[in-house]
Amino acid sequence: MKFKWLVGGLAASLTLNLALIGFLIGTAFDPPSWGRRGLDATDGLARLVLFLGEERRRELLDRQTRQEIGASLQEMRRAQRALGKALTAEPFRREAVAAALAQFREQLAANQVLSHAAFADMAAQLTPEERRRFVRQRFARRDRWREDARPRER
Repeated sequence: MKFKWLVGGLAASLTLNLALIGFLIGTAFDPPSWGRRGLDATDGLARLVLFLGEERRRELLDRQTRQEIGASLQEMRRAQRALGKALTAEPFRREAVAAALAQFREQLAANQVLSHAAFADMAAQLTPEERRRFVRQRFARRDRWREDARPRER
């Protein structure tokens, strides 16, 4: 009976240790997104202003802008699916992959233009204090954004 408990405990310990080692190795090579700072191109506009209250966020992000960005993202997903189909098609055609990549690139650029314009519109609606809070929240090294900050010595 003691032997079964010992084997069970050893198996549980081994499993937990392997999971911990895997997590540590995984985060060493690709840190989790919750630890990243700065502007991430994959962050939605609503996520960028999470520090604001729900009502203020709703004020800043109008329905039309959200719908336009949503439609643009759907088009980008269609372009991604077309690329996947071109990559897995038999017989493989290089021209089809190149055309799918070009289509995806065009859609990505259009989406960025739309997102950047929406971000600029949103930033224009922020108060000076909200803009300062945004910068403090999004960037890890705050001193790099201060005008009086000195360069760090290495």
